[in-house]
Amino acid sequence: MTKNNAERVPASYIMLVVTGVGVVACGLIFTCQHGFAAWTEPPAPCWIYVLIAGVFNAIGFYFQIESLRRLYLLKQSLVATAQTGALCLAGIFFFHESFGVMAVVGLILLAAGVFISTLSK
Repeated sequence: MTKNNAERVPASYIMLVVTGVGVVACGLIFTCQHGFAAWTEPPAPCWIYVLIAGVFNAIGFYFQIESLRRLYLLKQSLVATAQTGALCLAGIFFFHESFGVMAVVGLILLAAGVFISTLSK
């Protein structure tokens, strides 16, 4: 896709497709695992929190798409890579996930890759 074609696709369309596919896929998997009755178990206030979280997620996703459109391809990949490392560290610090050798090696390789990529012009 050329830059001109990428600029023509509205961010709202991208959000609709990505979110729609994710919601449908997750909904089908959840229904297959737990049945239709599981959808009625949560009380109404829980669904309000889900909707509020969805709105905030959509707003954040919109701004992420718009900001990534303004970056060069290399910088886009660096942002995506850095997000992976940040999420790994957030899981360790905030959710007390295990921090084993593989996590250390992965974070070191990730940091090395980002550092090497920033050396090129």
